[in-house]
Amino acid sequence: MTPQRIQQVQKSWLTALQQPELQSQLTFAFFARGINDTPTATRMATTSQHAGYRELFFQRSSLLLGFFSWSNEMEREEFYAHGTYQQLKKSAEQEGTITILPLETL
Repeated sequence: MTPQRIQQVQKSWLTALQQPELQSQLTFAFFARGINDTPTATRMATTSQHAGYRELFFQRSSLLLGFFSWSNEMEREEFYAHGTYQQLKKSAEQEGTITILPLETL
């Protein structure tokens, strides 16, 4: 996926997560964009010396991470069933691999 598409998907998620109907179902949300697995030194060596850190980050990003938390199971189910979430998930699946890892209480 190109950096521009990753940025577009990221903006879509952030915009959607700001909607009151989704926010009301979440207790906590964390959304981050990561850098690909290539070692930083290699990326730095192959990138123009004029590129700043932000520019390098946007050029080499490859991972979007969303961490969501709910106060109860019903809110979680409502969030996943919400049309906006379903649309975002479907859109993201067309761009790349989506992995959902439910965290269970120990």
